[in-house]
Amino acid sequence: MDPRRWQKLHALFDEALACKPDQRSAFLSAACAGDPELHAEVAELLANDAEAQCDAFLEGAERRKP
Repeated sequence: MDPRRWQKLHALFDEALACKPDQRSAFLSAACAGDPELHAEVAELLANDAEAQCDAFLEGAERRKP
């Protein structure tokens, strides 16, 4: 991936994470207007991040069980 593209992707991912979850889709639509591939890449990163957060939470719950 082109370094400039990666920087843009990373910046949009960080900005999207700063948004409330219910506002992320609208943010991405506006920020990635005209670049559906970029939108998809950021959305995939957000989905992976959410899954990782959920997995970490569930693993912590398993460790706390008596």
